[in-house]
Amino acid sequence: MAEDQKLSQNQDQFAATFYDEVNKVIGGTNPNEKLCLLLPGITLLKSDFSYDYQNNAPKGPVIEANESRLANKLYDPFDMVLSDNGKTLEHQYKSALDALTPRLNPIIAKAKNQLRDLLLKNYPYKFEGDEPGKKYTFQEVFFRLYDKYVEKLSAWSRDCQNERDNITNRIKNEAGLSLAEKNQKIENEYLIWYENNANARLTEINEKMSAVLSVFSANDMKIIEGILDSGSGAELQEARQTMNNFRKLSPNGGYIYPVKFNPTNWFDYLDTSFTPVDLLSSPATLLDELELYYTRRSSLQAKIEALGKSIPTKDALTEQQNKVNSTKEAFDTADKNLQDSMDNGFSDFAKFVAKAVCAACVPTDAATGTVDTSNDENAKKVLGKALNDTANKEDENGDSSKKSAPGVNIGELVEQGIDTIFSAGTKVNAAQSAYLNAMESYMSALGTFIKSKNLTQQQALLDALQNQYNEINRKIDLLNTKLNLAGSIEGSESSSTTPPTVPDGFTQLTIIHNVSKSSTSTHQETQVKTKTTTKGFWIFKKKQKKTTATSSFEEVCESSGTEIRIGMNIAKVTIEREWFNPGVFALTGEMYNVATKNTGTGTLCIAHGPDSAPEEMNEDIFPCYPTAFVIARDVTIKITTTSSTTSTKMSSASSEASKSKGFFVFNAGNGNSSSSSDSSTSTMSDDKSITMRFANPQIIGICQHYLPKDESTAYPATESGDDTIIAFVNAYKELIDQKLKEEA
Repeated sequence: MAEDQKLSQNQDQFAATFYDEVNKVIGGTNPNEKLCLLLPGITLLKSDFSYDYQNNAPKGPVIEANESRLANKLYDPFDMVLSDNGKTLEHQYKSALDALTPRLNPIIAKAKNQLRDLLLKNYPYKFEGDEPGKKYTFQEVFFRLYDKYVEKLSAWSRDCQNERDNITNRIKNEAGLSLAEKNQKIENEYLIWYENNANARLTEINEKMSAVLSVFSANDMKIIEGILDSGSGAELQEARQTMNNFRKLSPNGGYIYPVKFNPTNWFDYLDTSFTPVDLLSSPATLLDELELYYTRRSSLQAKIEALGKSIPTKDALTEQQNKVNSTKEAFDTADKNLQDSMDNGFSDFAKFVAKAVCAACVPTDAATGTVDTSNDENAKKVLGKALNDTANKEDENGDSSKKSAPGVNIGELVEQGIDTIFSAGTKVNAAQSAYLNAMESYMSALGTFIKSKNLTQQQALLDALQNQYNEINRKIDLLNTKLNLAGSIEGSESSSTTPPTVPDGFTQLTIIHNVSKSSTSTHQETQVKTKTTTKGFWIFKKKQKKTTATSSFEEVCESSGTEIRIGMNIAKVTIEREWFNPGVFALTGEMYNVATKNTGTGTLCIAHGPDSAPEEMNEDIFPCYPTAFVIARDVTIKITTTSSTTSTKMSSASSEASKSKGFFVFNAGNGNSSSSSDSSTSTMSDDKSITMRFANPQIIGICQHYLPKDESTAYPATESGDDTIIAFVNAYKELIDQKLKEEA
């Protein structure tokens, strides 16, 4: 079951600062509206929503379905939520309409029956040609006389139009007259005809109206019609009909309830102003990611070899298998030699270098086996920083055996180690290239053998493993390219959080928050709806539900004196729904409620405070509904600490940030279900700061409008009142029965 979780003091202060600043920009002053931040935001893909609106092309069912799903989700009425509450507006709206039924006003109901009694009463009147004893009701007499009046009036109007058309057709073809002269002649002749005929015809019309007035005034009859047609409750059925008229069948067999976003070209907002260079991560971050992919590739290589060994190939693959074994042994030996060369001071660094740094810094041409030395300087620069960072790392459990040797000068050791590692790393790289070439040959030969034996299941397994293997190699190549570029520009990149440009429709927003242990927040405690007991929201990564561990990133963010600076472009997109009419619920005081829940609580419960209001409102059918959403893009977050934070902790914090799923409301996802190293996020860091960039446009907040307070009353258990539908029907039946008796 969901629970309210109060944030730590520093987290609450930061949340309050961010919430207030965003709320100011989007214009949050209406007490009936509330901004709800999403933890994390919803990343959007432009291709899911774009269409050729400039040429009036239709949206199409897929676009309409995507818009409907996005706009009609419902959220709990909190300052911040982790996700939508699983409900949709169309279903809750219909449930609310079905829960209400009209409550009749007994005085108005009696007045209507008296008016109906008047209309149905016999009226003494004889029309020309009536049979003896023919009887009419009051309304029959009135409307028959009124019909005769309308008939005469309509005939006169038709004659006037026909005469004007005849005159116009005759004169427009006359030669020698200008257009102005023709128009003048048409008006003069029509006026002469009107003066000759109007008096007699209008007298006939007035005579018919006099006959009507002798019975009843037409205006008084309109008053009666207005009274009979008035009364609350009919709008409920009209709302249901409108809802059904607008819905469309979706491609998956359900219903689409279409929406319109303003501005119409809102999907043009779903771009980024960042360049690929802006989104480069720091070399250390790329090395962490590269190491992961090397590990995954090694695992795939082992699985492919295991698949080959499970198939009785006799001697068909012996040569390729032997080559794989020999090159792998050579690679392992070179790897071990590299580790041995650094055992004197960097015992836990060797594997990291062998698996990541060397292959990235000294790439080898796989075809010729030659080493590319064009990027040596950049590679050494990256390697030096990696060595410095790693040399300062300590075992988390305080194992001094894994620290640098006593008396060793780290700086000097780094200088001496770079050339040693480069030499050993070149050999590792060459051995690894040979091993990869051998694996390629082995996979090709294995595939050929499997096809020749028509081993269907084994072929499917090999194809799946090869696809994964090729994708991992593609990502490694991409990371190598990024790593070389990052090494060449490190130290020259801009540390500004200001977005590169401000696109049309956006507002540039910069938020600066300083962490102070002694400060107290003047903002009300920010309520967060959670479904687990995770530790805060600074960083989104997988954690145990029960944990007391605090990450390095959280410690940096909560250290006294830390400055969190956020720069971004934000825009507000409003939502229109022609099928949705919340005004219906403004008249609930004139209705019965046949359900046990209220439709809405309104803003009245806000006075109860943030602790009670959301829970009370969550008992409603739907307490609020989305009217707009806030899009953020070109987001840069810079966390700068002035405390004596060690470089080790900053390095760990940077690593955690790069592996996380986002920061606060900002989502690191790219809108696809599959993750990729092409992700449009980046993390840069130094000894005192961590800079994160999120290029993907995403919805970070929802503007919600409170439903009017439900003032309906429960439907009575017994039909004893005179304001129920049964009482109304019985009274009307009595009126009809009385009229039947009178006629009998």
